[in-house]
Amino acid sequence: GAQTAGNSFQNLADGFNKYFGLITAATATLTGLIMGFRKVIDIANEFGASVANLSALTGLVGDDLQWLADQAKKVALEGTDAGIKVTAGAQAIVDAYTLMGSAKPELLKNKEALDLVTQSALTLAEAARMKATDAVESLALTMNQFSAPAKEAARYINVLAAGSKEGAAEVPQIAASMVKFGAASAAANISIEESVGLIETLAEKGLKGERAGTQIKTALLKMQIGADDTNPAIVGLQVALDNLRAKGLTAAEMVNFFGLESYVAAE
Repeated sequence: GAQTAGNSFQNLADGFNKYFGLITAATATLTGLIMGFRKVIDIANEFGASVANLSALTGLVGDDLQWLADQAKKVALEGTDAGIKVTAGAQAIVDAYTLMGSAKPELLKNKEALDLVTQSALTLAEAARMKATDAVESLALTMNQFSAPAKEAARYINVLAAGSKEGAAEVPQIAASMVKFGAASAAANISIEESVGLIETLAEKGLKGERAGTQIKTALLKMQIGADDTNPAIVGLQVALDNLRAKGLTAAEMVNFFGLESYVAAE
């Protein structure tokens, strides 16, 4: 009677709830898959857009462009050729190629050279815990001041990373200083290692960035037009500084020789 009918309705309800639950779960799974596919498609589209931007801004096309796109995927998955794992994804690496190619146009003639210097910048980013874009800009700016070839990229990132680790100026601050005096430093036969040493020496005294670079440039130029024994282009930086110190100049004589603006750096 009534109890049998009640049980039948209960069984029907239980069955409905069971199958409704299965349908709901299946729908949720399908929705998740669709969203996952959309995400994959979005990532692919963004990667393609970055590759197109690399081509547009650098003029790279065809096999060269495809080779760099493949390299970006490889580095993102496996790390650099030197075995350094990078946090940047494939799209960010393509953007790093674009930025490096724009900053150092001579690399566009050789895709392997562009890849080498960009991978070095990515290594610097990991070592100094900085953004890939900042590392690319800092490395490119510094190498440009000394007209350094691609094969010296490893040397430059080692100097920048060491300076940042041991000194008071971070990599972007080093690069900001270098832009102001790097060319004068190179003209005086002062190495990148000595140049970073100058930057970090001033940074310890609170003088950093462009201000430090400007003062160093002025001081170096003054030394180059002075006596031979204090000209770094002739006797080397360390000997020139030692000879200058040995002269025992007074503060007034230092200001007269270097100028008021670069007195602090000279001292």
